[in-house]
Amino acid sequence: MSTSSMGAALSPSELATRIVQAAGHPERMIENLAPDVTWWITPSIPAQVMESFTSGRGEVLANLHRVFGDLYDPNKMTVEVHHAITDGNIGAVRFKMSGEFSTGGFYENEYSLWLEAIDGWVVRVWEYVDMAHTTAQIYAAASDR
Repeated sequence: MSTSSMGAALSPSELATRIVQAAGHPERMIENLAPDVTWWITPSIPAQVMESFTSGRGEVLANLHRVFGDLYDPNKMTVEVHHAITDGNIGAVRFKMSGEFSTGGFYENEYSLWLEAIDGWVVRVWEYVDMAHTTAQIYAAASDR
């Protein structure tokens, strides 16, 4: 179970914030995921980057390694959380992720990540991103080279 530095269990929005603030560091991103977690992401993400539906912490980790390696430079990612909300066992964050593509070129997009937590463990994640905006930036970065 995840706890704060004071020993109290983290709220669902604190768990969500912890995940997104670890962007670029897959092992840190999965620290609070249950072994049988499910992770859904906008279906327009190419499957070779990240499957739309993933089950199990190991599979999520493999997807995140592809995202923060093949697509983005993991050492150049920053996150700005705009809102974090908890309602019962559901947490949500709206955030901006910025950085660089692994092939060069600037990246910035708005995201929303929702999760369900049980006993301090994240059991379900829903991630929403504007993939059309991401694709446009990938093409722009490629044409700048």
